[in-house]
Amino acid sequence: MQRERLERVAGGSASSSIQIILPDGWQVRSSAERRGRSEFLVTDVSRAVFVVAKDLRSTQVKVGDFEVEIALNSSWHFSDTEASRMVEEILVAYKGIFGTMPSRSAQLAILRPPVERAPDFWEAETRGNTIIIISSDTAFSDRSQQRLHEQLRHELFHLWLPNGVRLTGEYAWFYEGFALYSSLKLAVKVRRIRFQDLLETLSRAYAIDSRQNPRTPLIGLSQQIAGPPNTQTYARGLLIAFLVDLELMRSSSGSSDSASLMRSIFREFKDRDKPVDANEALMSIHILRNAAQRFVFGSEAIDLVKELNGTGVEAVQGSGHTKLSVKSKLNGREQKILDGLGYNSWRGSPRVQKR
Repeated sequence: MQRERLERVAGGSASSSIQIILPDGWQVRSSAERRGRSEFLVTDVSRAVFVVAKDLRSTQVKVGDFEVEIALNSSWHFSDTEASRMVEEILVAYKGIFGTMPSRSAQLAILRPPVERAPDFWEAETRGNTIIIISSDTAFSDRSQQRLHEQLRHELFHLWLPNGVRLTGEYAWFYEGFALYSSLKLAVKVRRIRFQDLLETLSRAYAIDSRQNPRTPLIGLSQQIAGPPNTQTYARGLLIAFLVDLELMRSSSGSSDSASLMRSIFREFKDRDKPVDANEALMSIHILRNAAQRFVFGSEAIDLVKELNGTGVEAVQGSGHTKLSVKSKLNGREQKILDGLGYNSWRGSPRVQKR
């Protein structure tokens, strides 16, 4: 790969003309503008991604005017058509949450690692409007499809948050936490997992968060640890998203929830002329300020028994662990909150498989 020119463009981002020369049989995919057989113009190098692999094949998915080009290599225990259907299903669901698409187009690459890895290996990243998933395949078709759907739910979310808004700073507690939580709720809604699977995931997150000793604010923790968000950020971020969703439904009698909140944030910060500090912006929203002051900037422990009061979900203390479950007796308000969480969505569907 040869970089031929680097310059500054309006707004301070770097532009580059890049030429990529590949051996026979290799191909390249990129969101950059193609200027010739092997040359690309990159208007923002901080978001530029080039996918280089052998034997790439492509398919397209359209949702309205939004188009995703999907590049795959190798063979999988799911078909290209099945992968396309998953992408379409998830995009339609997230469009319903955010009210609009994040941009005009996106690119998705689903690739096998260059060196054979264990069946449970995978990693993914969303940069700009490009998603790359590098993954081994599992031995069974149902598990392979289930894992791909999980990967897609999380990474496609990031096209909206944080990549679709003009927010800056360290706020992974918000966009990673809400990505995990939204992925779980969507999985229940489309009957990929059971409602009990959602509660078990939240129980594991609570166990991870409760083990931190001494307890550290998430902002301070993220500044101490270089690199991508850590397990603690994911776990507590997921719990915060869950508690915010519950409080929104509880205070509005079910007319508002986390989807309403994310839609409002996306609409507010999508087309800003200048970037806005994320944590300052989020602190202007009362319900997020309350949660963040306690659990993100502060070191208060999350008391699930107290936080779940009146929601229809209860935290049962066991020997060395806390398990979330649905209460045996529910009033009308609690039933409405459970319906908002997707409690009845998964019943009676053959698609749901125990994980």
